[in-house]
Amino acid sequence: MERVFLQDLEQTQKAMLRVLAKSQDPKLQSAAFRAQANLLTAALLGPTTAFLRTLRQLHDHTGQA
Repeated sequence: MERVFLQDLEQTQKAMLRVLAKSQDPKLQSAAFRAQANLLTAALLGPTTAFLRTLRQLHDHTGQA
């Protein structure tokens, strides 16, 4: 369970870095892309506050190990 969770954190970090890098690509401009990206980003933004709060709590908790 711990190993799988650590893998989830690693995958999340990698995905975040890819999104940061690729989001500035001027080639991402088709109407279909923009429509789907808008829906997906809306779905991601919804739980962002809870996600960040959970990450901060995990960071604080694991820093005391």
